[in-house]
Amino acid sequence: MKGILMENTLKACNWLSLKQFAPAAGRYLYLLGGIYSPDKGCPDWGSNKDEDTYYPGDRAGSLVITYASGKTAEVPLIFGYTLWFQKHFSDGQAPFKGEGASPEMAELLKSTLCLKGGMEAQGPYILCVRLSGETLRNIEVMPSPKKKGEPVYTHYALSEINEDEFLSGHAIDADNPLPPNITDALGKIMHALFTFEPQDYLLPPKFEFPKDYAGPKVRFTGGAFADIATGVFFENMMKIYHKIEENGKVHESSYMAPSWRYDGFGTWREGANSYYEQMWTRNHHSVTVLSRLGFKEKADLALEYSQNCMMYFKREKLTLGGIPIPGHWTAVCDDPMYYSKVLQYAGWYTKYTQERFGEEFQNLGNFEVDGHGFAMLGIYNVWKNEGRSAQYVKQNLAQLREPVEFIQWCLDHPELSFSEHGLLYGETEAGLADIAFGAGMKITMYGNIACCLGVRGYSDMVSSAGMPELAEEWLELSKRLEKSIMEYFVKEGKWDLYNRGFYHDSSLPTYSDYAGYDTAHDVPENWYKLSLDTYEEDLNDYIGDTFVGPRGIGYDHSIFTQTALLLDKVSDYTRLMENLCKICYSPRLPEPYVVPECASYSPSKRIFRRQGDLGNLAHQAEVMHTFMTVIGLCETADGGFKWIPRLPKGWDFTARELPLPDGSAKISLEYHFPSEGRQKVRLQSEREVKMLFRAGPFKPGSDIICRVNGREQKCAAEICGEGAWGRIELQLEPGVDYAVEAEAK
Repeated sequence: MKGILMENTLKACNWLSLKQFAPAAGRYLYLLGGIYSPDKGCPDWGSNKDEDTYYPGDRAGSLVITYASGKTAEVPLIFGYTLWFQKHFSDGQAPFKGEGASPEMAELLKSTLCLKGGMEAQGPYILCVRLSGETLRNIEVMPSPKKKGEPVYTHYALSEINEDEFLSGHAIDADNPLPPNITDALGKIMHALFTFEPQDYLLPPKFEFPKDYAGPKVRFTGGAFADIATGVFFENMMKIYHKIEENGKVHESSYMAPSWRYDGFGTWREGANSYYEQMWTRNHHSVTVLSRLGFKEKADLALEYSQNCMMYFKREKLTLGGIPIPGHWTAVCDDPMYYSKVLQYAGWYTKYTQERFGEEFQNLGNFEVDGHGFAMLGIYNVWKNEGRSAQYVKQNLAQLREPVEFIQWCLDHPELSFSEHGLLYGETEAGLADIAFGAGMKITMYGNIACCLGVRGYSDMVSSAGMPELAEEWLELSKRLEKSIMEYFVKEGKWDLYNRGFYHDSSLPTYSDYAGYDTAHDVPENWYKLSLDTYEEDLNDYIGDTFVGPRGIGYDHSIFTQTALLLDKVSDYTRLMENLCKICYSPRLPEPYVVPECASYSPSKRIFRRQGDLGNLAHQAEVMHTFMTVIGLCETADGGFKWIPRLPKGWDFTARELPLPDGSAKISLEYHFPSEGRQKVRLQSEREVKMLFRAGPFKPGSDIICRVNGREQKCAAEICGEGAWGRIELQLEPGVDYAVEAEAK
């Protein structure tokens, strides 16, 4: 590369490959490169490992300069100083440049980033090192053994002068390569971009509800994480509320939401609006949560819109193999052909080719197995939350039939649906888990369990409306799916995690959508035992001792946390809930309580970093579902009410104006975590209610005595997970305050 002219940088330099270094002397060493391979902040969807995450301030290697005399100098290769990102800094530059920039942050980066072209993201960058003037024997770029990948510097040039306007003020002194002012400035940059434990979580401000807010108020207390949880719960509840338009469309992204990108390094793009135009099907948990919290009109609008989208295939009279295709949900609810007519040509894997299916090859859209099942469960739960109306079932029977008939259609026509093992195949994101992009799809637990229980919920609906034959037909279909699930997904007495889908055993969280939170009693014993026996393998597969599941806050961290809660793993779910609060709380960033789509975590630095779309609905919905599991107020499949709270150690909470699970009245709850073997809770309902309350956790083996308003009451003790719990049947009269005290003996 002799004689390369570096326009506006160096008039003319004799650029040589570092691989062909020849001894020479010069006062200034110029190096071409300055990026890292890979040029990203982390793997797609984040990481909880130091080895594959990269942060400004991170040392990723060294530039080792050896003189002919044997003297050496070592220049640290540090992101934000002598290394920089290109791809993501050209895309999202806040808070350093462009929209969302801070003048203070811009000046900080200008003072630390010694790479010409770095502030403009115009690579390859140029680094200048001021030498002693002795003859050089060798220059070597040494990667850090603690990091995957390597710094990239490809060419060098030596000169006696440095007349470049930028480099003359940013030359690195080889004899003093990391002065304290650089270290201090990098620390300030890190402080602005990331959240540090423990200091950033010690004294969060008390969250205050807006004065004009009149809905249910849930407040967690008992420490800093509980205070943060109050803000996370409220802010994300309201974000979901405002995502639903008057026509019922539920936007995946909040309007003009910023994005930290899936593999970004800490900067963000303002107004990215990543998925605002789309409604993704698997996110019906969001509608369930709104319904449970009393936002009936919003939930009803969303379900009407969703079911109308589902009927697209019926309306359009689409066929496959000449056979009519029943209505079903695709990945993007209101753009049913998005995958088959758009993403297919961007490399999305599909078996539905023109060679195989002729002109009908795009007609199925993209069957979203998990989304289909979760949409059904969402509709079932909203129906329960609004009083189990027989009239609703009768008026909407056509829309209720269609998704069940589609599942039957898939099983009856494996040559069209690619159904195998009595299970459902779909070309969905969940089917990609643990498979390289474009390499194929799996049949997953995540999707098939949702469909199995969705059909069961629909069976309950038509049964309540006086349609016993149809209810029995649908129940038998659900049982067939359940039998196939047990035959295919169980290996050696545990769930087969290879075929789980998103990213964990999702069986108990999904079952709680159908049966409520009293898993030891209302979930079949074999399902419960399978999850219990799979738990440690699932934990150690990725999350491990970090107790951070960053690869999608919904799919990774929240689903596993829900399983820990439902198995009463009190110590584990305490850590997981605390870390969920850490992931969601970024006090120095925009919208500090809003759930990020994914995250990165550095165990050694103890820092959390946002990734992806801020407030992405899939992950907001699962975080809210996790908090609803913590609160534990539910209606069982047979219409009973239970309160099965599972608060982290030391947390308390109050809930005011919380709807009963059937929406018939409001209830107020006050919960205190047991202390020194004693616990006290309070309840007050607007109407007469029979409710089972579970007290605890207490020390295993304890006998438990319970009193209601001072009078001793029968209390059945049981062991679940790590503790002993007491089950108390309560008969609540309207407007009466009930104080329940439990004591372990």
